[in-house]
Amino acid sequence: MDERAAISSFLSDLINIEQPGLYEHSKRVAEYALMLADKIGLDESQRQMIYESAMLHDIGKSEIPDHILNKPGRLTPEEYDVIKEHTIAGYNAIKDINELKSLGPAILHHHERIDGQGYPCGLHGDDIPLAARILAIADSFDAMTSYRPYRKAMTIQEAADELRANSGSQFDGRLVDCFLSLSIFNNS
Repeated sequence: MDERAAISSFLSDLINIEQPGLYEHSKRVAEYALMLADKIGLDESQRQMIYESAMLHDIGKSEIPDHILNKPGRLTPEEYDVIKEHTIAGYNAIKDINELKSLGPAILHHHERIDGQGYPCGLHGDDIPLAARILAIADSFDAMTSYRPYRKAMTIQEAADELRANSGSQFDGRLVDCFLSLSIFNNS
């Protein structure tokens, strides 16, 4: 295991101790992201970087107060602004660790949107790093198909329909098409 992988694994283990639900979410996001990375033919080093980025993509949520992070109802605009800070907090948590710097763009930009309406920087299209575009799909799919305090989980088919509906605006359309061609959708 190289140094980046070892440090990433150590931080993931800390997340598991502090926030087991977040760790389980990150594991599923990493699994979906790797499936998509395989589908589009990324090499082993790119796949490893995507895996490590997925495992740490929400590390900044450790900075979000629990009463906001676990709120059962709809967030106020002010609370949503606090939630949106997790990408910057996550980036700041790893940016000065030489071995993890390469993960920074995916962590910082995984909530950007293809149409430029995302956060934190309002990047659009191919200006969004490929790893971040992959994480956006994997993260959203897992969020939609998982129970949340404020809503029940969607079915795989409902989540697929939502990805399709937001293809080209929120998500990279080419990547959505590849993701929806994965075997997990054959039985839905």
